[in-house]
Amino acid sequence: MSKLQLARADVEIVVTGRPLLAPGRKIRFRSLDVGVGGLRLRSSQPFPTGACMHLEFRLPNSPLPLRGEVQVRFCREEDGEHILGVAFVDNVTRRNETVLAFIQQTQTTANREPRRGWLTWLNWAPLSLFK
Repeated sequence: MSKLQLARADVEIVVTGRPLLAPGRKIRFRSLDVGVGGLRLRSSQPFPTGACMHLEFRLPNSPLPLRGEVQVRFCREEDGEHILGVAFVDNVTRRNETVLAFIQQTQTTANREPRRGWLTWLNWAPLSLFK
């Protein structure tokens, strides 16, 4: 697996899925993160490993929806919900480029934000607190 496939960004978006074995059925998920290789999704129902579906989602500030065929790699229960790891099984260049640009933008923005914590607080605390 390449570093490109491992790059991920935390993002909470609505993802719509249609199982391949039940194409008339529409399922809504919430994402936990997105990567060029796939997504982690939150679901109210379990899905078997190996299940395939079509997904559609829109990244923040993205004008067009992204689509892809995915396969469930894992499904585990956490706090009464199901966490799914899904991997793209198709190779769509535009989607991959859009997701990668989003990840790079997210990482660049995170590196520019000031760190929060007690050291930051000390830098901005009034001097009168230390007398």
